[in-house]
Amino acid sequence: MKQTTANTSSFEGLLDDYLKAENIENFPAKVFVTFCTIEELDSKARVIYDVQYDGKKYKWSCNKTNLRILKKKGLEGPKNLCDKHVTFGKIRVRNPSTGENMDSLEVVEIE
Repeated sequence: MKQTTANTSSFEGLLDDYLKAENIENFPAKVFVTFCTIEELDSKARVIYDVQYDGKKYKWSCNKTNLRILKKKGLEGPKNLCDKHVTFGKIRVRNPSTGENMDSLEVVEIE
């Protein structure tokens, strides 16, 4: 896994607030993307964006479905979403870990 500045003496940097459908009251919702990182764990890469929504800063873990949508919308790579507004819709999906249905974010538009 990618090394960070966090350490075992503190929870600082470990309790990031990830943007989820439950954080948003009204859809469609527009967020601003400020930064992009790639985290690697067990040879699998995850794209994590820093976003701003409703005056708060969040992390957004972009799933494979949304990565495909971003590519279809013409982005050359994950970093090309930085400094853009993303509009999210809310959809119901099956959580692969629990098998339960849950609300999730789906990219609708990029500006």
